[in-house]
Amino acid sequence: MPMLDVYAPKGIFSDKHALAKELAETIVRWEKASVIPFFTDNTAAFIHQLEPESFSTAGAAATACVSM
Repeated sequence: MPMLDVYAPKGIFSDKHALAKELAETIVRWEKASVIPFFTDNTAAFIHQLEPESFSTAGAAATACVSM
C-alpha cells in the first residue's frame, strides 16, 4: 500500500484532510494505477502537525546526518 507521511509545523495547512486526500490521489496517478477502489482504498497520506520547536532539533539532526 503506498503511504505518504508529511511532517509540518502546526498551522501550516488550513485543511489537512483535503491535503491528505489530494496527496493520496497524486500517489495513485504517479504510480499509474487505475482509479478504482482497490487502489484508492489502499493508498494513504497522513499529515502530522508538530510543535514548531520540534523542527529546529530535527533539522539540526538531519543536517548532521547528511553532512557526515
